[in-house]
Amino acid sequence: MVNLLAITAQDDARQRINALLAESGGRIAFRSEVSEGAPLVEKGLFDAVLVVANGASEHQLDEIRALRRQRADLPVAVIVDGAPLAWEESALAAGADFILREPVSAAHLTHALRRLSPGDEPAASRPAPAGRAVARPHSVNSAGRAALDILRDFSHILGYSLDHKLFAEQFVQKVREIVGVSRIAVYLEPPRGTVGSNLNGPRLSCAAAVGIAPDVIECFDLSRTAGIGASLLETPQILLAHEVGFDPKISREFEILGCSVAVPISDRTRSIGVAMLGRHVTGRDFTSDELQLLFLLMEELGTAIKNTWLHQQLTASHRLLGDVLTALSSGCLVVDANLHVLHANRAMVAYIKGAAPGSARLDFGDLPPKLAGPLYQAVKTGEKPAPFFFTGGLATDRLFHVSIIPFMSSQGGVLPQSAMLVLEDFTQIEAAKQLEIEASKARLIALIAKRFAHEIRNSLVPLATHEQLLDTEYQDDDFRRSLKTALARETSRIGRFTEQMLYLAQPPRTPGETVNLRDIVQACFDRVSGSQAPAGKLQLRSDADIPLVRCHRPALEHAIQEVLTNALQARPEEPVVHVSITQTPDGNLRLTVRDNGSGFSDDTAQHALEPFYTTRNTGVGLGLTVARKIVEDHHGRLELAVRSTEHEHDVSLTLPAAQL
Repeated sequence: MVNLLAITAQDDARQRINALLAESGGRIAFRSEVSEGAPLVEKGLFDAVLVVANGASEHQLDEIRALRRQRADLPVAVIVDGAPLAWEESALAAGADFILREPVSAAHLTHALRRLSPGDEPAASRPAPAGRAVARPHSVNSAGRAALDILRDFSHILGYSLDHKLFAEQFVQKVREIVGVSRIAVYLEPPRGTVGSNLNGPRLSCAAAVGIAPDVIECFDLSRTAGIGASLLETPQILLAHEVGFDPKISREFEILGCSVAVPISDRTRSIGVAMLGRHVTGRDFTSDELQLLFLLMEELGTAIKNTWLHQQLTASHRLLGDVLTALSSGCLVVDANLHVLHANRAMVAYIKGAAPGSARLDFGDLPPKLAGPLYQAVKTGEKPAPFFFTGGLATDRLFHVSIIPFMSSQGGVLPQSAMLVLEDFTQIEAAKQLEIEASKARLIALIAKRFAHEIRNSLVPLATHEQLLDTEYQDDDFRRSLKTALARETSRIGRFTEQMLYLAQPPRTPGETVNLRDIVQACFDRVSGSQAPAGKLQLRSDADIPLVRCHRPALEHAIQEVLTNALQARPEEPVVHVSITQTPDGNLRLTVRDNGSGFSDDTAQHALEPFYTTRNTGVGLGLTVARKIVEDHHGRLELAVRSTEHEHDVSLTLPAAQL
């Protein structure tokens, strides 16, 4: 992590540098002129300086010379935009180490800064500090020991504070007052649960400090990957300035802060920060007992900080949940085991009490009985009631869908600790549903009217033709035979259509007699085949000796006639129908039908049972629909199949078998 001083007065240049170094984890301080950062440069606070020299002026060369006069060893990089070669040579002569031409990439700038500050190495790549705190022979002053004991007790009180920065400031003030330390600073990792926090980020920022210049606090952070921060987070022991061995990074950080002791801040599970302390105000070193108590004090501080972070997370979660519930358009109310309202969002208050002034508070007694009763039962019994609809409150013109959800005890108890009531406004949904129902009815009526008109028109055409020829051709024998055939065929068609509509409209018929299914099939085929020209052929096979079913005979005959009629129409020039009656493993009777046509396609098999679906120019598409309804009224099922090695039939009817 590099502490960088950037010299530029332009806001857009500052934003660009921040963007370029966003991923580096370094700390950047901006100053408009070198003179503004001179005190910090003099203290050795920065690892490198970046001068933005857009314009390539003589003044900027003077700035570079001033930096070099202040610190001869301070690396200086310059970003230029279109500067002449002579100016760049002058900048190098003035003391610049790198000249970077625009546009500068993030990788280029980061690489240059690493070259400029090679001392900032990860903790794993540098030698470990040679020295740690060593016990000293000084005797502890009884008054000082008592004061430190009081301070340790005081740290327990700090644990009840909810603002870690506030009690950290109080803590460092009290340490300075009682222990007599000359200066102290507390560096912490980002708080958990805050936006943008990263527990593995590279920085430890100052949360509170006494006796250290504000400019130093503003521009200087400790690093998790190098220096004091890396050393103490890796090995949580007290670190003394005069025992750091040969680590120049640690020595420099002690020097910048003017401190002599670094103490890890732990939450008893891991280190979360570092406390930097100066020497005693009397100039003496701290005794071993004092250092040990300071270590324990910082552990108490770390535990208190951990607790505040947990509280912040809980508060943020509660606030987020409250904001979500408040923003919902559905009404939401939560009550505890004593029926106290814990939360009621704006929508719930508006539904129950309206938006009048002073109506923001909602009590359980404000709920209508139709809502209060089920909610009370859910809280007292722990049972979740079935959702229901409700109309009431001040929104009497609305229809609400009500859900009540009990929240059970986390201790595994039977009764809930609380319950939530949710009101969802279904007014528009129900209105849209009703409109769709009305539209569906209108579409169905239009379809029925269209099919009726088409079928009746088909029947009227031959009748109207004969009617026109009746006066002139009636004496002709051929005409009279044609008229008789037309009347029989068309009245039969209209009669079939009428029967279909009646079976769809009437309630299920009660099965009243036991019949032989084979005899019914034969009778139905003879009836429908007689109206065919040429007459069809039936190949009937039955594996059961006497296949008996209990049925309403007229209804079942109509269903089988519809199936056989469709089979005969599949190939009217040479109609052949194969019918097989078998017994299923569960004791039912299964009747399968196959015609000598091409069978059902995938699409036809999927839609053929729908009302008014037909692939022919005649008929209204109700035959198979009516047949399925009649079969289902007899507790059976009708299914269509696409021919395959597994299904050699087109239609199957399964009916419960009857006993003699």
